[in-house]
Amino acid sequence: MKVSLGAANAVAAEAYNFVRRLKQPQLQLIYFPVRARAEAIQMVMAYGGVSCTLETVETYFGCNWDQVRARRDVPFGQLPLLVVNGQILAQSGAIVRYTAGLAGLTPTDPFLAAHCDSIFEAAQELTSVNDLINGYVDEAFEVRKNNFFATFYEKLANFAMLLADGPFFCGNRPAYCDFGVYHILDQARSLEPTCLDAAANINAFMLAVAQLPGVREYLDDRPGVVDIGTNPRLVAKDGSPS
Repeated sequence: MKVSLGAANAVAAEAYNFVRRLKQPQLQLIYFPVRARAEAIQMVMAYGGVSCTLETVETYFGCNWDQVRARRDVPFGQLPLLVVNGQILAQSGAIVRYTAGLAGLTPTDPFLAAHCDSIFEAAQELTSVNDLINGYVDEAFEVRKNNFFATFYEKLANFAMLLADGPFFCGNRPAYCDFGVYHILDQARSLEPTCLDAAANINAFMLAVAQLPGVREYLDDRPGVVDIGTNPRLVAKDGSPS
């Protein structure tokens, strides 16, 4: 019986992923009920098939955030936190890189890995959009929105230049930087739906990321953000508070 090379590769890939999942540490991701610094982490894990339990401060620590942030075992007094086999890892960038290693989303070539990191770090320069969407209303929201877009389009042009023909920032395969950029640009277009229209390759990139296996299901299932600028909050697909 003849077996095609493609079928053999698919079987080998599935076997590799099965063994990788068996070796995966137990993960718990702790974050607030907002769409912000945990998004790229969750997209990385969704694409890579990395299992993780999502926790709130209350479900994991059994008390509120004001009580938790003063504890010595909570580094830097910030969220998100990733609990890895009982050990706490802090800082969203470190968590992205760690989960990317589990998911196979870190380039193996040293220069390409550094290039990936530079793209991810460039996206972090726009993370003020997270606070803008989740934390400000009325006049304060409008002022900060104008300030955000005052520098946004120059950075968007840089992303478009670096992406070139893509489809991803490191070539034909996605890397963790793609999810960092996707999240920031997705936040931006939730404020201004046409803000990406000047960069056709960026729009194609956003579609390519959104259609990745695992990511597509994650984006379809996650709660939506409603009433941005007036009373921002997450709402599940069935309309219930999230």
